[in-house]
Amino acid sequence: MDTYVKNFLEVFNPWWDGKKIDTGIEREKYKESIMSSLSDKRITFALGARRVGKTMLMFQCIYDLIGKAVNPGSILYLSMDNTSLQDLDLVELLSKEKFEYIFLDEVYYVKNWERILKSLYDIPGRTFKIVCSGSSASLIESKKHFLTGRSLKIPIDPLSFR
Repeated sequence: MDTYVKNFLEVFNPWWDGKKIDTGIEREKYKESIMSSLSDKRITFALGARRVGKTMLMFQCIYDLIGKAVNPGSILYLSMDNTSLQDLDLVELLSKEKFEYIFLDEVYYVKNWERILKSLYDIPGRTFKIVCSGSSASLIESKKHFLTGRSLKIPIDPLSFR
């Protein structure tokens, strides 16, 4: 991994350096759904409208994993709508690094994201778990044929009375 990419990734993965960030309001129901999906081989999609807390849920899951003694350096978070990641080759990055958990926020911003996820899913002996978020459920739904039988969708609602 080149120095620029490494430095960029360190900024967006502060837990690698033992730093804590704000994880927002705990949404236990959704967090537990995502956490329990991690035992499944399928790719997990947290889907919902903008500003419902999908990113915060991902951060809550990351810190939950760290609290369960997962090595922070084995957890990768990427905000795919960040323009600095437009040319990042996910398959190359993930084939060289040893991440156990990969969180891809707003995954549909990546060109050919559905094919990339299928390629990652189909790696023989794959040991990492992938969690994606997306605000455009219709766009994700339109590409579902690439991920048939390979994904699990968790709808995130903006409000609950609990």
